[in-house]
Amino acid sequence: ALGKDPAPGSTMKSGAIVLLGLLALWAQLPPASAQVRPGACPKPQGLGLCVERCRGDYSCPPGQKCCSNGCGHVCMKAIIQPRVRPGACPKPQGLGLCVERCRGDYSCPPGRKCCGNGCGHVCKKAIIRLRVHPEPAPSPRPGDLCGGMQWRHSCPPDKSAAVTGVATSGQEANPLRG
Repeated sequence: ALGKDPAPGSTMKSGAIVLLGLLALWAQLPPASAQVRPGACPKPQGLGLCVERCRGDYSCPPGQKCCSNGCGHVCMKAIIQPRVRPGACPKPQGLGLCVERCRGDYSCPPGRKCCGNGCGHVCKKAIIRLRVHPEPAPSPRPGDLCGGMQWRHSCPPDKSAAVTGVATSGQEANPLRG
């Protein structure tokens, strides 16, 4: 009825439901420290300062990542490179060590790819398959018949000038003279 106060505790129940819903949504979001920005960290050069100046990529300014400096973690400019190097990985021979020694091809030295070893990932020499191209057909020489065609009008326009030295457009069809 109008003007009546809600039943005792009903406002509290609906508020608790809303609060639980918001809490569930918040729990679904990964913490900023777990979110990873694109790109790679530069390799540490020796030992850096043993300080923790960041706690994940999103604790750094845009374009930077939270990277190891050899001892601690600091914000550094992200290295953006193609994710996949050319070539293929060799097929794993059984089970390998369950270690992760690379995180993508560009975490490996040049000429190597980050490949599965049957359990983890390690840098392996890339297998490059060479494409075999057929030999190009020899170009016709002046005086040659245009691919066996005996009439100038039968030669393709781009070949007739190379073969006969005479353009064919607008000319009467005449036999070639060899």
